[in-house]
Amino acid sequence: MDSVAYLNLANNLLTTVPTDSLLHMPRLKTLSLGGNKIQELRETDFKGVNDLYSVVVSDNEIFRVDQNTFPANLRRLAIARNNLTTFNDSLKNLHKLEWVFASYNDISDLEGELPVPSRLWNLNLTHNLLTTIPDDFYHQSSLEHLELHHNKIYNLGGNLKKFRKIDYLDLSHNKLTSLDDDDFLECEKLEQLFLDNNMIIDIKNALLPLKRIIRIHLQYNSLTKFSLSQVKGLSTLRELDLKNNRIERIISSIEENYTLGHLKELNLAHNEILTLDGFLHGLTNLSKLNLSHNQLCHLSLSELVGLDKLALLDISYNQISTLSATSLITLPLVGTLLAGHNQLTILDKELHSFPNICYADFSHNKIAKLGDELASRSTCRGKDNVVVSIVRIFLKGNELQCSKELANAKESNKGFQAELIGLPECDMFENSPSSSSPMSPPTASITEILEVKKLDEVSADRTRKMEDEPVYQSDDPGQEPVMQILISSSPPTA
Repeated sequence: MDSVAYLNLANNLLTTVPTDSLLHMPRLKTLSLGGNKIQELRETDFKGVNDLYSVVVSDNEIFRVDQNTFPANLRRLAIARNNLTTFNDSLKNLHKLEWVFASYNDISDLEGELPVPSRLWNLNLTHNLLTTIPDDFYHQSSLEHLELHHNKIYNLGGNLKKFRKIDYLDLSHNKLTSLDDDDFLECEKLEQLFLDNNMIIDIKNALLPLKRIIRIHLQYNSLTKFSLSQVKGLSTLRELDLKNNRIERIISSIEENYTLGHLKELNLAHNEILTLDGFLHGLTNLSKLNLSHNQLCHLSLSELVGLDKLALLDISYNQISTLSATSLITLPLVGTLLAGHNQLTILDKELHSFPNICYADFSHNKIAKLGDELASRSTCRGKDNVVVSIVRIFLKGNELQCSKELANAKESNKGFQAELIGLPECDMFENSPSSSSPMSPPTASITEILEVKKLDEVSADRTRKMEDEPVYQSDDPGQEPVMQILISSSPPTA
């Protein structure tokens, strides 16, 4: 047994660490005891395995860890989903520790618990009871990945501002009410910041130091105002999510907007915005814009001038009664327009500004009249300008009535390779002469368009790094495992 380097005893019925067995494995590097019924980790449990590199004790019933329990060479510890209320100083002397996964416990305080000096670069303490960031946390400046979501943190206290290496920070689902200007003062390498599902009413200028930021999530907070000056100069920012706040107006200037040259996704759904006031001017790389569930009464496409890369526009669930279009304004790449659940009464030439539209949803408005040339300037094109489909226009739930004018509008737009979906069933349609069409429109339903709708799902490509622990095979560069033993009723879990 002297050559055993990997031992997996996960998912058994162990109530204690098998200390006597470990004494015969002096070269052990990785030990998995996850999914057992261990309640305590004692100071003598790992005495015979001083070179232990990785320990997994997640999914047990651990409520106590003695001081000096773990070997000094430990690099990775997974102790998630237990009953811990404190680390009890068991980590403070582990100066080689790199990863700690301790989510789903009852830990309320970290003061003095982490090693100093520290090599820790990945720390996961999600789903605990933390209320503050401890004052001595600045010693953990080696951190690159920090997950503290689903705690009760109400104040950062400036204790993250010196984290110069951090690139991923998740503080979502806490109790934060505001940010201070210096909260992220030296976090210049931060790329992904999640502050969603807090109670934030003011972010001040806290985001301005984040010169490499790519993604900012501020959805589900209590913001009533937002100025793009609060993110000005963040030239790498690609995704800004502000949905489900109480924002009435976005303040901006063209000069500031031009500094946001890489912003591609802007989500303002579920706010209280009454008017755009030109705040979009200068956001020339925007490709997805969600303004749904606001209080917009009128939308002039002049507000969208210069958004030549916009591909998806969602203005559904507003109070829009007119969609002012003009032949002088073109949004060349918009393929999806979601304008359902508004107050539109007429559709005439509103699509003329969308030459490459594929899906247009006008369902559940008050439309009583359709123009014969609604789709006359629109073609659904893909890459290399190749026609890929007919134009699909969804009209369910409007006030259209069977009439000769409606029949003419249907046939006329069919000739422009457009299908009007959701019209009332009228015998006259069946008896009217059909325009010949080189393309057979495929069957479509409103669900197809609604699947595209949610920008919060589209932006889910943020794919937060997994909360659970990684595979626990030792990757110690100093020694390759000589032998592995697996004694487990099922594959190990983190």
